Order: sequence, then structure tokens, then C-alpha cells
Amino acid sequence: MTGNHADFFRNSIYYDGRKMKDKYLSLITNADMAVDDDQSATSTYKHAMKRMGQSDADANQLIEDFIQSKITKASEWTDGYISGLYDVETAASAIVTLLGVASHTYQDKLCPVHYENGSPHIWFDNWLIDWRHFPELFRYVTTGYVQSYKSWIEEKFHSVLKGNMDLINEIFE
Repeated sequence: MTGNHADFFRNSIYYDGRKMKDKYLSLITNADMAVDDDQSATSTYKHAMKRMGQSDADANQLIEDFIQSKITKASEWTDGYISGLYDVETAASAIVTLLGVASHTYQDKLCPVHYENGSPHIWFDNWLIDWRHFPELFRYVTTGYVQSYKSWIEEKFHSVLKGNMDLINEIFE
């Protein structure tokens, strides 16, 4: 877990004012960062971008479907815990991991290098040749970016956890 990612999550993820426990902070950070392991042109949607020749509408649909599929699976883990299929730690770990993966794509939608004005940028197989990515190497997180992400992730945790206090108490201090 790199310092920048860990700090970003540590300062961004709360549930009704309760901060995420370190164990789960590590899980969500690592899940988010693991999305970057797939830099293939067929996975551009994971980075809120599109393939060469792909329409904005098609790319946006894939981006939203990917995010929603992770949120839906996380919600299913809550249901599984409630029905007794999983213990609280197993369910909490799966939920946090899935939301970490979804959050990577959502964060990339906030980054103008990836996505701007409702339009995903074109993915290049070797992104270093795309001059637009150079500022990303030195980018800093803006207040608006953090606020948008904080609102999004807190709403997703509320939606997915469905008020289940066992899961909430497991994940948050």
C-alpha cells in the first residue's frame, strides 16, 4: 500500500463519522490499486476510458456496468451474511474489496486525464506515449475530487451494508 493511496483512503472513507479500520483500509486500498495491474486495451472501461474507435455511449455503458456489477456483488455479500451464509469477517472483506475495485473506476472518472465532460478519453496501449498522462504522474488530489469521492463511497457503503450493524461495526471504528 503506497502512502498516497493509503492517505487518500484514510482521509476519505467514513461511515456516519466513523473511520475505516486499518485492516479494511488496507484491503480497499490494495483492491483499488490492483485494477492498475490490468492495462490491456480490452479493459479500458476499468480506467474510465475507451478503446480506439469505440463510441462514448458504448464506453460509458461498460464503465457504469463495471462499477454497478461490483456494487451489486458487494450487496449480495451483505445478503449472504444476513442469511447466515458467511461470517462477518469474510463478508466484510469481500464487500470492502469489491467497493475498492469499483472505486478505482469511479476515481478515474473524476480525473480529466481519463474522463472529461461525460466523455472517456481514448486508451493507448502504451499510455506513456500519450502526452496527456504526463501531468497524471505528478498530479495532486483536489478538494473537489476528494469531496465527490467521499460522498460517492459513503453512499455506496450505506446502500450495500443496508444498516447491518454487525458489518458496520466490523468495518468501521
